Amino acid sequence: MSTVRVLKFGGSSFTELSDYRRVAEHLMSSVRETGGPVVAVVSAMPGETEALRDRLSTVNPTASEAGTAGLLTLADVVSAQLLSEAVIAVGGRAVALPPHRNGIVTNRIWMWARIDRLDPSPVRDALAGHDVVVIPGGPAADDVGMPTWMGKNSSDLAAVATAAGLGLPECEIHSDVTGVYSADPRLVRDAEPLPVVSYDTAARLSALGAKVLHRRSVLLAKQLDVRIVCRGNRSPFEPGTTITYSAPPVSSVVIDLKSDLIGFDDAETTQLAQAALADNGVHAIIPSDLDRSLLAVVGSYSTPTRYLDRAGIRYHPRRGRLVSLVEGNSVRSHVADSDDEAVRLGRALHSARRAGNHNRPELIKGIR
Repeated sequence: MSTVRVLKFGGSSFTELSDYRRVAEHLMSSVRETGGPVVAVVSAMPGETEALRDRLSTVNPTASEAGTAGLLTLADVVSAQLLSEAVIAVGGRAVALPPHRNGIVTNRIWMWARIDRLDPSPVRDALAGHDVVVIPGGPAADDVGMPTWMGKNSSDLAAVATAAGLGLPECEIHSDVTGVYSADPRLVRDAEPLPVVSYDTAARLSALGAKVLHRRSVLLAKQLDVRIVCRGNRSPFEPGTTITYSAPPVSSVVIDLKSDLIGFDDAETTQLAQAALADNGVHAIIPSDLDRSLLAVVGSYSTPTRYLDRAGIRYHPRRGRLVSLVEGNSVRSHVADSDDEAVRLGRALHSARRAGNHNRPELIKGIR
């Protein structure tokens, strides 16, 4: 099945219902060109997951994690069904697989489930009779078929896992940005594209809050030897960054406007908190060159403090946004007081980086 391609389309690919037909036509074009079927891994339309979360919190402000996972995953399932029908509408043979038949078996951490094993047989069976097999990106199931959720933006992870399960050398990630840049191009106008980035660098940037790729997808790709090719999600679907083993060191600025900052009484408590969050599938980092009593919970879609409360760990919510300068293996992080200040600092660091003056102290005046 060497002609099979695995393509992931994020939520930004489907801003209008008409986008499903546009993507369906692209998928069928690939089928005609290669003579082989396609697996499309898709996310929900923008705002759909958040709308379900709002409904759930109205019904039960302290909803169970199992119930939250069961409901939020439906947004991706709807998107998969819509794309499947769009492929049929343009003359293709398509099927959308339900989460318990996507070949990804996880543990039972409902909200940030970890992959236990891959079973490619359901996907292979579906490919035998269809041009396009569509998989909802975030949902999976445990070993008895109960629904789990692999986390926010985990369609990247599903795509890599599917490609690995099928024995493919690469998967393609389609989004509104064609790959990894020296900064978020939506925030920093002169951000530069990076043609090749190593797995380790991509994982490091993601861990700091960059909207690059799902961090675990990069780690899994490295582990299972799956090359990631980033592409745009609009015609001509041009390629951008390739993520692989070997690449030159990069210089990049990460402006993280999503993560939560949490303070603790001392460094030992911070480490205990980090471990407690990890036990519940929540990724948090201790910025290496900042106060060792600070945690940044990166892109969490859960409520991290619930796990700290459960563990009896004392914490102090902190205001601010993390801004990091990555130079090869070196990371320098700062905390800005607001979104606007974080963007200002990020732009200044990026400009100074290009000029070779990133150590100028006046750039970070008033920044913690």
